[in-house]
Amino acid sequence: MEPTQALSLLGGLSPAQFMRRHWQKKPLLVRQAIAGMRPLLSAPQLFALAARAEVESRLIERSGRKGQSWTLRRGPFARRALPALGTPGWTLLVQGVDLHHQGAHQLLQRFRFIPAARLDDLEEPIEFMVGGQDLLAAVELALVDKQAGDRVELHLEPEQAFGDYDENRVFLQPRSIFPAELEEGMLYEGSALPAGAASDTPTDLMYTVTDIYPEHVVLDGNHPLAGIALRLSMRVASVRAATAEEIGAGTLGTGFFKLESAPDGGAGLLH
Repeated sequence: MEPTQALSLLGGLSPAQFMRRHWQKKPLLVRQAIAGMRPLLSAPQLFALAARAEVESRLIERSGRKGQSWTLRRGPFARRALPALGTPGWTLLVQGVDLHHQGAHQLLQRFRFIPAARLDDLEEPIEFMVGGQDLLAAVELALVDKQAGDRVELHLEPEQAFGDYDENRVFLQPRSIFPAELEEGMLYEGSALPAGAASDTPTDLMYTVTDIYPEHVVLDGNHPLAGIALRLSMRVASVRAATAEEIGAGTLGTGFFKLESAPDGGAGLLH
C-alpha cells in the first residue's frame, strides 16, 4: 500500500497523513467509509468460532444478587454454555477472527498500514546505551558497529519485540474503586492499584485501562505493542563512548518503547 495515496477509507487522507494527524492522537469519523458494509459473521458463526479450542474467546457476564458485579470466563464455549441471545448483561469476545474467516481477513488487510507504519517520528535524536538495558535485543544487534549517518531498517516479529498477546493478563475491576476522571489509556502499576481491586490481580505488571463500563473497568497487563509486528526506520545521528556512571547504571534512562506510569497515577507514557 502506497503511504501517500489518498484513501476514501480515511476520508481522503493518505495513510501517512492519518498516522501523523490521528493515530493515537484524536479520532477520525468517516461516514460510509466502506459503502454497503454488512456484518461479516452471523451470531451462529461467531458461536461456532468460540467453541473451537484453537480460537481465543472470553465471556463477560453480569453477576451478583443485584447484578452489580461482572465475571470473566475464557473459552472454548459450547453453545449451550452461552446465554440465550435475548438475555441481557453479557458479551462474547472472539479474538483473531481474521485468522479463521476470509471476509474478516480481507477487511483487516485494508488497514495493514497501521502495524506497518512508523509509530512515532522523533523530532530530536534520542540517546540510547548499547550493551545496557535501553534497547530491545534485536534493535541492539542491528546497531552494533554502526557509525554516524548510517541508516537501519528493521522488521520485528512479536517474539522479537514485546511477545504475543496473553489473554490471561486481562482483568476486570470494579468501576467504583477508580476516580471519576478515569480515562481509557491511563496506566496503573499492579502494586499501586486502588484498594478494593480483585485479589487475584498480579502486582508485578503495568496495566492499561482499555475499557470503562458503568460497573467495571478492564485492565490489560500486556504491553500495548504485544502481538504486533513492528517496522523501525532509524538513522544514527552520533556515536560516543559511555561514561563510567552510565555503564554502572546500565541505562541512559530512555528505554526503547518503555512503559512508565505518571507520578500522579494518571495517564502514562509510552516511549
